[in-house]
Amino acid sequence: MVLGPFGLRISAQSDPATKRVVSYTIDPWEDWMGMTIWMDDRPHPSEVALHTQAGFTTGRWEGGALAAHTTHVKAGFIRKTGVPLSDHATIDWRFFRHGNVLTVLMVARDPVYLVEPEIISKGFRLSQMPLDYRDPCVPGFEGHEPGDRVPHFAADQNPFLDEFMKLYHLPREAVLGYRDTLYPEYRKTIKDTYVPPPPCTADCGVAGNFVRRRGPTP
Repeated sequence: MVLGPFGLRISAQSDPATKRVVSYTIDPWEDWMGMTIWMDDRPHPSEVALHTQAGFTTGRWEGGALAAHTTHVKAGFIRKTGVPLSDHATIDWRFFRHGNVLTVLMVARDPVYLVEPEIISKGFRLSQMPLDYRDPCVPGFEGHEPGDRVPHFAADQNPFLDEFMKLYHLPREAVLGYRDTLYPEYRKTIKDTYVPPPPCTADCGVAGNFVRRRGPTP
């Protein structure tokens, strides 16, 4: 919701007898599961209840903001190539609306993978017309036929584990994102020992030191 490039569709569900709002549903345009925010003070399930991609979320109004709390999430990632989340994680939300702008604030806590809360926010602007840019999924060739063995390394046998650290002369704690490296003050602790790599002058790729090809590219 706060990391993908997609919009939101928000709707309210009311009790037909009392007309009170029972829940809000936040549906995605695509690529992630919708989330229901229960507003009727129902308790969260037990710890052994089913964990899903959407989790279980309850909400309440705090002033002009909708505050929500999510539990029972399925193990996954905050970012697809970043910090993972265990199924013990909880997420607190704040939804603020100022005119046609909605700000969504996410605070993730996880006793397994996070030593501090992960805080991410994103802004959305109200669309004046219905939009639907979803395309049907198209299967693609990933380079391997069904049943092929996918090359991999065991966690303790990866020969490229220190590649990024060696290329950019960075300490392990900086590359792995330890707690102290989250703050600007960390620069002071390595300024006397950090030696930047030589500047890239041609064909700079991810590693910054690719060798120029000679002759036509195969």
